[in-house]
Amino acid sequence: MVMPKPPSRADLLATLRHRAAVIFVVLQVAVALAVVANATFIIAGHVRTMQRHSGVESAGLFSFTQQWLDVGDVNSVEQAKALNARQEADLRAIRDVPSVANAAAISTLPLTNNLWTTYVAKGPSTAGHGVLVSLYNADERARSTLGLKLLSGRDFRADEIVPRFSGANDAPPVVMVTAHLAQRLFGDQPALGRLVYLNKGATPSRIIGVLDTLQSPAVYQLSDGSIWDSVLLPVRTVSAFTRYIVRARPGQIDQATTEVKQALYRIDLNRLMTDGSVYKFSDIELDAYQVDRAVTYTMIAISLIMILIAGGGVFALTSLWARRRLRSLGVRRALGARRIDIVALVLGENIFVVAAGCVLGILLATGLNMLLMQWYEVDRISIATVLGATLCMMFVAQIAALQPALKSAASDPGAVMRLI
Repeated sequence: MVMPKPPSRADLLATLRHRAAVIFVVLQVAVALAVVANATFIIAGHVRTMQRHSGVESAGLFSFTQQWLDVGDVNSVEQAKALNARQEADLRAIRDVPSVANAAAISTLPLTNNLWTTYVAKGPSTAGHGVLVSLYNADERARSTLGLKLLSGRDFRADEIVPRFSGANDAPPVVMVTAHLAQRLFGDQPALGRLVYLNKGATPSRIIGVLDTLQSPAVYQLSDGSIWDSVLLPVRTVSAFTRYIVRARPGQIDQATTEVKQALYRIDLNRLMTDGSVYKFSDIELDAYQVDRAVTYTMIAISLIMILIAGGGVFALTSLWARRRLRSLGVRRALGARRIDIVALVLGENIFVVAAGCVLGILLATGLNMLLMQWYEVDRISIATVLGATLCMMFVAQIAALQPALKSAASDPGAVMRLI
């Protein structure tokens, strides 16, 4: 392994004779470090976002929507009960399909950006000023169909499910909440059995189940709440549009998507279902993070370009320096310097120039991050990210300088001396 040798004062002065080239390389390294550090920090944030687990087991799960062609606005309890009966018949037919393991009705899904929100508080006097939460209308099989982990308590019972049409917002007697919401409301105290108040309501709802994780339908952070604060209501939404979720048996999801539509059309043709209304949850996850993937790939490309430009500048400067000092290096070889000594000398002088660029680059990286914080509300860049980018630039610069250094060390001292 070749260890760079600290350059002498005379060697540094010889290097600084090429002031324009040195300044250019220092600026290249500084700008590259600033861009790479901030790009790496941005990439890490988007990767963390894409790696979040919504709480839903995506394998084998799909969702589809349909429209009843003979249903208009639902604005009475009688209409709601009639549509509820049709939904129950649909669900029985879906569950009878051989390729289906489970099915349920639900109002929305994580990562779809189709959300309903309200405030939840521990008392009626603060019900409008509590924690902002995302609401899911779900029946007794929704949790198990989604694959949500139940930390404590129980699922809804079938007799607790209430059909509700648009505009009805009475608080249900029981609810299920996420552990994150329970922690925000009650701290370390058990949430099971506690009462909460929804949306300035005077009627409390009792918590009968605590879920491990259920992300909001919002892909990104809500304006004044967390995407992990969700509430399941024992409600079946009844309207002309219906959303079902289906858990297919292992390896049979494609078969199930076809068989479910056929089963529903057999019991009632008065409905509209298109191929575009069926979504695998794995595809929903992919679509939700398209922007994150695009930003990640863009930042990676920009970082690689900046690294190549900086490495090219170091290579050019080192090659120029080596050609200009070929005779002096030949003299050193003739006086007994080994090849490894010449390589160590060249790499040492390269480190000096690159280190100057890295110091300036750290300042630029910090300044650029402050601008990004002001313009795009990104977090403050971590010291580890800046140090990692600095080490990366130092390593790339040494690799770029290695070939010119080896070439200089390989020159024949006798041939060089004859040129003097």
